[in-house]
Amino acid sequence: MKELEIEFSSGGSSIGGFVFKQLLRSNVCYLYGVNDGSHYEVFLRREQKEGEMVLGGNKIILEAKVLYPKDEAFGVWAWSYVNLKNALQKFHFLNSQYLGEKVDNKVRMDFRFRVDVVEFLREKDNMSGYLECLVLREMGKV
Repeated sequence: MKELEIEFSSGGSSIGGFVFKQLLRSNVCYLYGVNDGSHYEVFLRREQKEGEMVLGGNKIILEAKVLYPKDEAFGVWAWSYVNLKNALQKFHFLNSQYLGEKVDNKVRMDFRFRVDVVEFLREKDNMSGYLECLVLREMGKV
């Protein structure tokens, strides 16, 4: 299964040359920052299975991979936010809904940055605040 890239840019007409950086990932969903924080995208993990299809008489092989949402996915299984706090709240909510438990140390989180800051937030049951501080630190804003 091919995972999503940690950082990529796209010059396609539908997304106009943005830079996307994976800030958080769990086994349920992803949080990407766009253009160093101009906005944030949170989306559920969706996978394309390996397979074949015929298009215009040509056989096409489809690789197994995680999908990044296209425009029509937003509002359905992907959401866009202008501030990090709301994006983190959605990330936390999706994990708690799909895992049936609160996001904490019991849930495998694949953080793309160091997790040695603001330990007291985690201890005080403020996971959203803890994640926000981690993301801000990764972005060089703390």
